[in-house]
Amino acid sequence: MIPTKFRVFDLSERKYLIESSEITKEKILELFTGTVDFQNNSFSLTERDDFLLLQCINFKDKNHKEIYEGNILKCTWLKENNRVDYGVALYDLDSLDGTPAVNIYRDHTFNLGVYLKSNEVSVEIIADALLNIDILELLEKIGDLKYEISDRKNKGLSFKKLLNEKENIEKEIDEKAKKLKLENRNIDTKESLYRSLSDSRGDLLFVLECELNNLDKANDLEQIKNITNKMKKELEKFGNYNKSILDKIMKIK
Repeated sequence: MIPTKFRVFDLSERKYLIESSEITKEKILELFTGTVDFQNNSFSLTERDDFLLLQCINFKDKNHKEIYEGNILKCTWLKENNRVDYGVALYDLDSLDGTPAVNIYRDHTFNLGVYLKSNEVSVEIIADALLNIDILELLEKIGDLKYEISDRKNKGLSFKKLLNEKENIEKEIDEKAKKLKLENRNIDTKESLYRSLSDSRGDLLFVLECELNNLDKANDLEQIKNITNKMKKELEKFGNYNKSILDKIMKIK
């Protein structure tokens, strides 16, 4: 059975909630209370004006990242000379079963699962519709241009200028996506370094606690001296490691 996963977006703070001392499982349950209808075998969550629940659509992109509602996707059509569309992941509530889908603004909404399983499309998460409004606006511009291009094409009118404008916007989206990818990679690297630093501190405290216990049991000055020297070396070792990690963090833009 596939678990149902959600992300929670704070509309007032314009950010996703992540686990912390303030944001706990209990806090999330408090925000979204559920009701159970035993007669209809159903479960529903209360909607809120200040928080959004965004569901995982149970598919992964080409980098094996789970796709959630609101993810902006770069869709490459493998059987159409790698033609590219940009769209937003969602559940298509107009379908009978709420199909995981991608909406291409002013164009169409397609069933993601069908095209992924037939290897007709490759998708990559490049941004988030709630965090990256500038990219979402560019998607809307592309949708408007595609509509105008189609209209002029049907009327036998020139559309080269519009096509060039559309291609320039697509290049702008790709540049913004590359910048975001680098920023996210740097954030991941920093978080990994901070975790490493935290683990090292935990190890140091454990060693010092053990040596303090040994110190209590020491019977002569030689033992006390050896234990003290060992603790001093551990502190120096941690100090050097701490400095090296902080230097690495400072070098990340």
